[in-house]
Amino acid sequence: MVDAISSINLATKTYFQKKKDEDIAWERLTPSQIIQYMNDGEDVPEEIMRWAEEVSRLEDAPDDVTYESVNGATTMDEINDVNSQGDDEQDAEDAAAKTSMTQAQAFRESMEASGETKYEQGKTLSKMSSGYVIQERLMEASLEGSADEAETISTFAEIRAEMTERKTSSMKQELDNLIAKAQSKDKSLTPADLNRIEVLGGLLNAIGTEAQQDLAQIGAELSALEAEVQQFEALPPTAADFGTETIAVGAELITDDAAEQQQITDAANSANGINTAKITLNMSKYKIFSLLFDRNHRMGLEALKNGGNAVDAGARGVSALDTAQSNIDTQFTRIEGAQATVEEGTGVGGFDIPRTTAEQDEEAGITDSTTENNEDTADGEEKKSEEIKISSTKTGETDVKDSTLVVDSDELKKRREEKGLA
Repeated sequence: MVDAISSINLATKTYFQKKKDEDIAWERLTPSQIIQYMNDGEDVPEEIMRWAEEVSRLEDAPDDVTYESVNGATTMDEINDVNSQGDDEQDAEDAAAKTSMTQAQAFRESMEASGETKYEQGKTLSKMSSGYVIQERLMEASLEGSADEAETISTFAEIRAEMTERKTSSMKQELDNLIAKAQSKDKSLTPADLNRIEVLGGLLNAIGTEAQQDLAQIGAELSALEAEVQQFEALPPTAADFGTETIAVGAELITDDAAEQQQITDAANSANGINTAKITLNMSKYKIFSLLFDRNHRMGLEALKNGGNAVDAGARGVSALDTAQSNIDTQFTRIEGAQATVEEGTGVGGFDIPRTTAEQDEEAGITDSTTENNEDTADGEEKKSEEIKISSTKTGETDVKDSTLVVDSDELKKRREEKGLA
């Protein structure tokens, strides 16, 4: 009976000992831990045992190295190579995470890294959100002024085209009649007619070139105004990002419960700041003590209000910018119409008006930094002026040289022959 009991006890001990050995994650242990198990009589897998013995003999092996972390490497070169690859992968992951962060998230992360409390974070972000709300209002006022200025600019272009049309209409009609006479089988041009055609063509070309140059300059003014509008493009999304981060810290100051924090942030991101504060106050109506004596709670309410207002300002700003850009596009269309009017009356085509669009800015690698945007805008405007000047000069030369309105007697004879009229 005693032997039977001893046998059972031995079998039980052997089973649990084996189970223990199987449960040990050998590949996650350091060489010193594995050797300690060996000294205690544990049954270490042969491959793991050999690895631990070899690595333990290395002088510079890291104390925390494991079989899993170095893929079973047993030399310092192999271990360093594996660790280097791991560092590169981690660096890439960290870089990707930072790239995906908004400016506001990065700013808050820097505050946390410097040891600022949530109260201090909420106070700082709340003030910044209020600042962005003010900036957005100033932007809207500026955009309203830009809209009026853009319409004034395009009106000048139309007036310039109308003046040219009145000045050249009679000359254009006379030239058309002479050309019709040249194309007629029953009529022939006199030397005086040929001379008159050349004179009229030269006059129309000179008048048209001057008008198109003026329109290009007017268009450059509108392009400069467009650049001023586009310098605000980073403001609305930045305001919204800081508002969102301010709301987040506000919710954390109000409650430690994750579900309640989510409820508060959802309400804040779907309503303006005042309504957000009201929602939170309703949630806090049974927390009078917190409202009176808990400064974190009070700061949380302020952060929610200011953050919600910043989010709302960001949305308004995007809409205001879209409206302003749409108006700019409309005024460019009016200038193009004025160019077409001059071309129809004089035969001189309009000059291209360089524009700085959002897509061109992105392709050029322009950042969202306000300072950098201002510098790029100034440089861009200087380049635009140069481009317009060069374009105007070249186009003017081409129009004078190649204008179909300036023809001599030989050219007329050649054309009549080509049409079978001579």
